[in-house]
Amino acid sequence: MSADQQSTVSVIVPFFNTREDFLREAVASILSQDYQPLQVLLVDDGSADAAGSAAREIAHASQGTVRYISQPDGQNRGASAARNLGVSQSTGEYVAFLDADDVWYPGKLAEQVALLESMPDVAMVFGLSEYWYDWRGSAPDKPTAFVPKLGATRKRVLSPPEFVVKFLRGRIIVPNPSNVMVRRGPYVTCGGFERQFTGMYDDQVFYAKLGLRYKTCVVPKRWDRYRQHPNSLTALARISDDEIRHRRRFLAWLAEYCRVNDIEAPEVWEAIAKALWLCPKADQGSIVRLVKVATWAKKRLLHVEERVVPRKLRRRWWLRREWEEQGEQER
Repeated sequence: MSADQQSTVSVIVPFFNTREDFLREAVASILSQDYQPLQVLLVDDGSADAAGSAAREIAHASQGTVRYISQPDGQNRGASAARNLGVSQSTGEYVAFLDADDVWYPGKLAEQVALLESMPDVAMVFGLSEYWYDWRGSAPDKPTAFVPKLGATRKRVLSPPEFVVKFLRGRIIVPNPSNVMVRRGPYVTCGGFERQFTGMYDDQVFYAKLGLRYKTCVVPKRWDRYRQHPNSLTALARISDDEIRHRRRFLAWLAEYCRVNDIEAPEVWEAIAKALWLCPKADQGSIVRLVKVATWAKKRLLHVEERVVPRKLRRRWWLRREWEEQGEQER
């Protein structure tokens, strides 16, 4: 297929006070891809002057391939709003995201476009991410890199709502946003990212909205390097023990989304109820070691339950628990 026949890929790179060297590495990994035509949008989410200046310089040097855009009011509105802004000003049939501190492996775009072209009923493809610790040089007592492969050891298409159920139950990797490629049509139809999720769980909210409506495809192929550093949102949340609170907020949002949109799939409701049961309430999260032991024990109980309790009875029980949980929140 010649370049003028190929579909355009729009790459959205949200950034907020990202280190200049990280941003330049990210953009370089995009521009070194062997796929054209390509459109890159650097979305400034209220950064200080230094990061914004670096992005504008990168855009100017690209001679039109890279565009710099910013929030209209110059405020920091979070990754969800920044990604939506970028997509709204893009033109590609396919959309890919790259966080400004991550990088892509060569061939990522061409391989993902080929997959979507071969599967017109699939809305999103994703694969494996390398958790990247050695970007500053490896140390003998530190991990260098690892690639989670849970549920992604072979290529397979997941029909709705299988992907959502699997990631809620911890049975498949939750892809890094820097790893996925999505068709523009389904992205727009499902409403993109949710603005109220400004950092933690913004990706899982989007995947839930998409995966409840459309097919997704997982491929055992490594496509990105997911930089691990102490200033990332995930690292900061774990340090402050906020991850539990963010997860419960996500699960409450998902339950309400399913109600409003008349999602009647019992396997989804069962997965939500079990995820809430495994997730302690905020005021219980301070005793970290005890919480981890309790969660491990609960997971073992669920494993036994799913082997011995009939599905219909099991789902009836968990659906009742989910509605009771909702009743407590409303009171």
